[in-house]
Amino acid sequence: MLSKRRRNFGMTLVELLVVIGIGVILLAIVAPVFRNNVGEQKVRETTRMVQAYVAKAQATAAQTRRPVGVWLERLSNDVTVNAPGTLTCVQMFIAETPPPYTGDLIDSTCMLRDMNYGQGIDGEWGVANVDDDGNGSVDDFNERGWLDSDDGDGMPETASFNTAIHQSFDSLVNVGDFIRFDHRSLFFTITNKTVISANEIDVTIFHPNTIWTASPAGPVWASPPAPQSATSLLSFQIYRRPERALAEPLNLPTGACIDLSASGFGNSGVEFSAISPAIANGPILIMFTPSGAVSSVGGIGLASGPPQSDIHLMIGTPDKVNPPNIVAWDERDNPTNALTTRNEGEEALSNIMAGNESRWVTIGHRNGMVGTTENFFVTPVMVSVGGVFVPNVLQAVADARTYAITGRTTGGR
Repeated sequence: MLSKRRRNFGMTLVELLVVIGIGVILLAIVAPVFRNNVGEQKVRETTRMVQAYVAKAQATAAQTRRPVGVWLERLSNDVTVNAPGTLTCVQMFIAETPPPYTGDLIDSTCMLRDMNYGQGIDGEWGVANVDDDGNGSVDDFNERGWLDSDDGDGMPETASFNTAIHQSFDSLVNVGDFIRFDHRSLFFTITNKTVISANEIDVTIFHPNTIWTASPAGPVWASPPAPQSATSLLSFQIYRRPERALAEPLNLPTGACIDLSASGFGNSGVEFSAISPAIANGPILIMFTPSGAVSSVGGIGLASGPPQSDIHLMIGTPDKVNPPNIVAWDERDNPTNALTTRNEGEEALSNIMAGNESRWVTIGHRNGMVGTTENFFVTPVMVSVGGVFVPNVLQAVADARTYAITGRTTGGR
């Protein structure tokens, strides 16, 4: 009888361990690449989402014929300077401007006064040593703002509202709102709101382009033209600051964000925080006119006016949100040259320095055109700061934003 030789297809323990070892090595090689690809895909998807949300705000402005914009909410309001949470945005809202408030009555008016509290007894209480209101008391509180109670500078600094008539005033009007009078005056900013009594609230108004000229009695408000220079009853229109709309917010995907530490204006490296320290921990609002152009960029209660250059939003990952002038590269593999070059195996610690792993969403300040561009980064030259050589990151930011302005639109692909 012929015997058949039995063939064994099994694996020995040593062979199995070799196969597992090779698999582990291959996984170690592929895993970072796969992880980076997943991260880049999230950034691309976030870029498309942000672009579409901005376009939605512009479309809403055109539909409602009122300023509408996007509200960039910070992850936290930590008071620490450059705290990562205050520089990270993972949620956006539609911001709408409410209809102007013109009072609770058709013929609502306010008392506009040329007066300045605390600038002397005549400027505060009326004619000095005279019982202006005839109540038997000279220079009493009720004479505040009486006719001839002006400081003589020609600037109406105070508008008084009768809250017994305008009951909605206190709940609707806030510091930072704009006010004009008789539908034809300039727009003034409300800088302070004071409850005087149960029936009166005073607001202090200010115009940013005030020009003063000298006079024997002191500085005089020369321009722009004031509504009038004496006590007067005028109709008013109050344009209230934007509010978060009831529309569904945009929640960015986990692992992606808007990096506010690298976002800002133009290609000069100017950041949003340069608008005013008051918005360093608050939301950032980018408002559009009904035509789609950018009407203003600022925070709640601030009116920075239209920007003079394009707006750039850096889309990256939260782990790389970092003021770009603090750190450049991970030093684990190349500690002696970590600030000047990015070698194989090293990881950028800032989104601005992560090359095309990050993206830009650029908004044209004149026409509101929204484009998306890959981030372009060139290792910055080293400059000496206090005897220590650090990278000139502002120049790197300028180069990246210049590319974002002139570069090809990628559509987030």
